Amino acid sequence: MPGPRAYLFFPATLAAVFLTASSALAQYSQRVFGAAAGWDIVAMYEGPSFVGCAASHRQATGESGIAMNAGGNWILAFQMPTPQGVVPAQMTIDGQFWGFPVTGEGNRVNFGASAQIMDAVRTGNVLTITVPGSTFTAVLAGSSAEMAMVETCVRRRGN
Repeated sequence: MPGPRAYLFFPATLAAVFLTASSALAQYSQRVFGAAAGWDIVAMYEGPSFVGCAASHRQATGESGIAMNAGGNWILAFQMPTPQGVVPAQMTIDGQFWGFPVTGEGNRVNFGASAQIMDAVRTGNVLTITVPGSTFTAVLAGSSAEMAMVETCVRRRGN
């Protein structure tokens, strides 16, 4: 059974993305779903309602997160120092480049990811994201297996 690592990063980051009312955070919970290739996967709930699944992976530079909400939308999150609010970001995955705004929360950044980005995450080796004043590099080893398990978790609604 995987350890509780996923609890270190995702409650604050993904609850804010998945849930619409800040008062709902008090009812937010998660349950271990499994592990794949070094990633810990949890199912997330608002009270009894399923809201999505998330995976976390501890790396030397911090924690990486990949999630999918119940509607099938992908979210990427990285533990890194960031300015507060919407900030410009640059991301590369094995030489592919994207520039877009992200939400900085002081100690993490998160954003909804396109199908093109998620295809690159699934097949890529190294991801680097830069926001004003900070850069985070993540090794993507195991991301394909992890993404398949997150998709299964969402399809099964966390069961």
